[in-house]
Amino acid sequence: MKTANGARKIKNVDWWDEPDTLPVVVDPNRGKARRRVITIYLWVSAILFPFLIFTVVVLGVRVLTPPAASTGPSSDTTTTREAAQAQVAVEEWLSSNPSPLPGGRVVAYIGSISKPAQPREGEENVVRTLATYRFVLAAPEGRMYETSIQLLITPSGAIPISDPALVPIRASGPGSGDQAEWPWPGVESMTAPAEYTSAVSAWAKAYTGGDPAALKLAVGDPEASRAYLPLSGVTFSAPSIRETGALWTEDVERTRTAKPRQALVRASFNVVWATAGQGTQQPRLTYDLLLDRADTAAPAVVAWGPPGTELTPYSNAITDPGPR
Repeated sequence: MKTANGARKIKNVDWWDEPDTLPVVVDPNRGKARRRVITIYLWVSAILFPFLIFTVVVLGVRVLTPPAASTGPSSDTTTTREAAQAQVAVEEWLSSNPSPLPGGRVVAYIGSISKPAQPREGEENVVRTLATYRFVLAAPEGRMYETSIQLLITPSGAIPISDPALVPIRASGPGSGDQAEWPWPGVESMTAPAEYTSAVSAWAKAYTGGDPAALKLAVGDPEASRAYLPLSGVTFSAPSIRETGALWTEDVERTRTAKPRQALVRASFNVVWATAGQGTQQPRLTYDLLLDRADTAAPAVVAWGPPGTELTPYSNAITDPGPR
């Protein structure tokens, strides 16, 4: 709208005619900054995520794992400094003059029992413990005794507060060694035929002959890469078969005259070492032997070991590396 003199007249605009929103000015750098922030956030999240998983796993394990049992007043302490001090105290007591047990020695540590000592007046904050350590003693004639010594454990060390005592341990009854428990549970007992004794004697001769080839031949191992280590400088004599067990298989018809294909034999021998010479009394060694071809006239010992050993054929063999 123009005025009379040609000037342009500005139209008055009331407040209710004004637009509700202002024009938006878009900053072209704003989108770039936002994308940069998002990128940084994603990288930080990717880096920290494994650490978050590790932390959750560690916390879960700690929550689910039960706490270790605390050592209470009655717990055994088998490898402590105080246990060693207790044994030294008992040994000093045994070696006193006169000795309470002439020739006695400590042969076993049984365990200990401890409890808090009564606090002294003015020393309520001092940790003091009474511990009793138990040992087994043996006399030269074979008798055995149980003893214990009580120590006062303080921060400054362990102090014996009394002398030990002797409590006899009941020995095995007469002849108990001849009434031994059956050594092979689940294995049927049988009477050893004469050929078993011959097989045991042949093995003992080869085993103590010092010749690995002769021992392997006696065992009858067909594998060329295996070898056997015999004893040297010793002689076995007076073989005695104590127990014999039949190792039956399912395909064997068990009649009155049938024999198992394998058998277990517990045999003992007099032993004489060449360096010791012949004595009036000869010690005896006892072996468990596994016989193969036990149902034939020529059984052979194919495995051996101390009593209670799990035996399988040729288990005593060693791999022979051969010449290099």
